[in-house]
Amino acid sequence: MVPGKLIFSPCGSGKSYFINSSHNCFKILDGDLILEKCQIKNRNYFWYEDKTEEQEAIKQALQIELDKGFHVLYSGNPLIWKPDFMVIIDSTLRYDRIMNREGFRPTKEQFLREAQAYSDVSKSIKTVDSFEKLIL
Repeated sequence: MVPGKLIFSPCGSGKSYFINSSHNCFKILDGDLILEKCQIKNRNYFWYEDKTEEQEAIKQALQIELDKGFHVLYSGNPLIWKPDFMVIIDSTLRYDRIMNREGFRPTKEQFLREAQAYSDVSKSIKTVDSFEKLIL
């Protein structure tokens, strides 16, 4: 079986919206929902602090679905776990979305740290600026 592709996109990119939309023609799974189903704690800061035990639990759970051939969309740290693709949308739009949503809202410092991590590897990983441009 051909393994699925790991796709990273930072917080506020519209991952869940895309997955639940009709544009999801690749049948991409939501990494957050996989972790929820597995009862694995999932916090953005796990990827930007010394939380290797949590990172490994997340990697193992998502890898099971990748090995089954499913594509998985998640917002891990690409400096720690290299994805196959990245979707990085406009940072102003992302920040506005984050500040106007329910649930987790990173601090400005966390937002910038995540943005820098994605920027640092964007030249070495296939990167697009919208989910509609993904070609798997």
